[in-house]
Amino acid sequence: MKSLLFFLAICFSLTLRAQTEKSIVAFTNYGSCYQGLKYENGKILWEADFESLEKIYDYENRTYPRRYYWIAQKNGYFGLIDPEGVQVLPFRFNKTQSAYPWRKGIIASDDSGSYLYSNSGEIELTLEGYSWFEITPNGYIVEKNGQRGFLDLELNQVLPTEYDQLVFETVQRWSEGMSPIASTRFI
Repeated sequence: MKSLLFFLAICFSLTLRAQTEKSIVAFTNYGSCYQGLKYENGKILWEADFESLEKIYDYENRTYPRRYYWIAQKNGYFGLIDPEGVQVLPFRFNKTQSAYPWRKGIIASDDSGSYLYSNSGEIELTLEGYSWFEITPNGYIVEKNGQRGFLDLELNQVLPTEYDQLVFETVQRWSEGMSPIASTRFI
């Protein structure tokens, strides 16, 4: 009897949660070609004044139903909106992107440097003087004045910023039906 009551209580709580949880979706104002955010029931959360919206998965809190953050562009600058519709990062960045798969969070850059933010908006890494960076398993490909270089995980310079292009690739090769041979190198 206790197990049946426990099972019914869980089913009721999940049903109640599913009914109260509101997903946020993007919409487009076709008159202005701007985008906004609204709840699935149609209630507008953010008016259609974004030039672009990009939905990214919340890799820090893997839940069901899935939660998504929104990278939004407003007046030429990028910011971040959380799954509840709250602005996490201000609209002051020249460029933003998800740090996944190597790290959780958001990479953002402005005129003074590049930053790695957690999804809650806390700075985890600051690279002043660099216009952009990419995360690899072994460090950071950094960009300064259109040239690329490499910093290791302790932010020590491994390659100076004097290369037009620098890509970190994982090369896999199968050897006679045996296990794959993998090497990571710069190409």
